[in-house]
Amino acid sequence: MKKLFIEKELLAQTFVNKIFNRPNKKNILIEINNLFASKDLLLITEEDIKNITDTYKINLEKTYQNELLEYYKIHLDKFLENKSLSNDQNLKLEHIRKILKLREAENIFIEKTKKIFELEINNIVNNEEYDEEYFNTLKKNLSISDEVGADIYKNTARNYVEKYINGIISVQRFSPEQENKLEKMTKGLNLDLNIKGDIKEKLDKCKLLWQIDNGNLPVEDCALSLQNKEICHFIADIEWLEQRTVTKKVNYAGLTTRFRLAKGVYIRTGSIKPLRVTEDIWKMIDSGRVFITSKRIIFVGGLGNKSIPLNKIIDFSFYLNGIEIEKDTGRSPFLQFHHNTDICALILANLLGIPKDLPENASGLQSPDDFVNKFKEETASAIAANNAELEKQLNAIKQETDAKMAKLRANDEKREADLESKHPELAAQLKAIREKSDAKLKAIDERLNDNLKDIRAKTIDEINSI
Repeated sequence: MKKLFIEKELLAQTFVNKIFNRPNKKNILIEINNLFASKDLLLITEEDIKNITDTYKINLEKTYQNELLEYYKIHLDKFLENKSLSNDQNLKLEHIRKILKLREAENIFIEKTKKIFELEINNIVNNEEYDEEYFNTLKKNLSISDEVGADIYKNTARNYVEKYINGIISVQRFSPEQENKLEKMTKGLNLDLNIKGDIKEKLDKCKLLWQIDNGNLPVEDCALSLQNKEICHFIADIEWLEQRTVTKKVNYAGLTTRFRLAKGVYIRTGSIKPLRVTEDIWKMIDSGRVFITSKRIIFVGGLGNKSIPLNKIIDFSFYLNGIEIEKDTGRSPFLQFHHNTDICALILANLLGIPKDLPENASGLQSPDDFVNKFKEETASAIAANNAELEKQLNAIKQETDAKMAKLRANDEKREADLESKHPELAAQLKAIREKSDAKLKAIDERLNDNLKDIRAKTIDEINSI
């Protein structure tokens, strides 16, 4: 093996060390380096190191630990180039730790071997091919315990599979091809992946959404008396809402005149007409259960039943909390859901033959508040961009103005110098006038900047108050 150390010359004694006949303590590391360079590693003894430390009167356990650890790291890195450690190499590393009294050597060893092991495990997992023989050999070569090795592999493999599952959940679709790939992946990684709970529910929902996307609508059993060839595809508990106009307040207006009858007594003449201030709100009409069938939307409520034939529906809009139905005649209701709004919307779009660009992620469904928030964000972004452009233009104007002013000042200074040499009193008066003018210009500039800040802050507040 090529030598890892080369001999170096010792540093000269300083003037003070010569006076007191003391060795240069910086040479201790050079002496140890030269010992490693000139002697076989296993032949270096603790006595050799002690002779050096006694000369410099230094305790290695208290000083130069970081510097001496480099000797250990250099050997460790060299031995790990092939991602394995032989018995001889382990013996040499232990010998270095012992003779140099390195307290942190074991931690360094564990950190480096574990890092290499983790990188190799990542390669195994990314290739989705678990090889038990190679895995055991790798543990042995890097002195990784069975327990640590098993934990690292298990965590790495699980994280890899979970990342794939999270990708499926993020797009809200789980196809048969993806299901086969997931099964093949877990088998190739020798991983017993028991999917249950919340993750299983999400995957089942993604699978259902994929099936609906591809025209395979679910079939639900219901206790209703359906028409011939009518199939129920969806059942859920909902609230049935309809728009109602309510009066917020009543104002009065009209032409009137007031006459004085006696002291403190007046009478009004004319007419006053009431003006009603109204608004449309969504009002809950009933709560119950909705059934989406191949022919109708059926609502069975506590106060009564309702039915909307699919051929009477023009369009619908969907939100996080429900679906607004647009009918060709009559009131258009809002069906308020507690969950699975996206499933209902996808089934309804399929039945109506209305192309709907349903968000792949259910959290992407937008409510009316979402549109307002989006408007605020877009407006704020536009204002910020406009302010940046305005700032840029103002800076350009300022730079151009400053350049012209600098040129004018240079000319003025030249004229002032001529004037001062000929008429000192007049020059002093002109200087005082200029200083006063500069102060006024500075004050105006500061007021303009304050006004711009106030306008921007007011604009942002107005947007936030929308």
